[in-house]
Amino acid sequence: MKVDILYENKLIGHSDLDCVDPSMGVAAGPFQPTADYVRDLHASAIDGVYQERRTIQLIVRSAEFGEIDSEGTGIEDFSHTLGEIEVTVLGIAYPGYETYFAHYPNYQAFKR
Repeated sequence: MKVDILYENKLIGHSDLDCVDPSMGVAAGPFQPTADYVRDLHASAIDGVYQERRTIQLIVRSAEFGEIDSEGTGIEDFSHTLGEIEVTVLGIAYPGYETYFAHYPNYQAFKR
């Protein structure tokens, strides 16, 4: 599911989320930052070191479904050590999760 990630109404990046753990409502995918992404402000982990818990609220928005209701979103930035950044969305409630990911292979395998 293609999504935009926003902080304080600024687009900080994009992702193509995949179904990761349906039982916990977790989705994740690679994060492609925009020029407004600030690693030290937006990332919850930098090169494997979790930052002191921040109170920032990241918004996940899909063009198809609108804002994705969840318990929280985190960005793990390994851009300096591994050259990649990952975004994880936790606690996406049902039935929304099923609506978003019903046709994904990981979700279909979970339902068996």
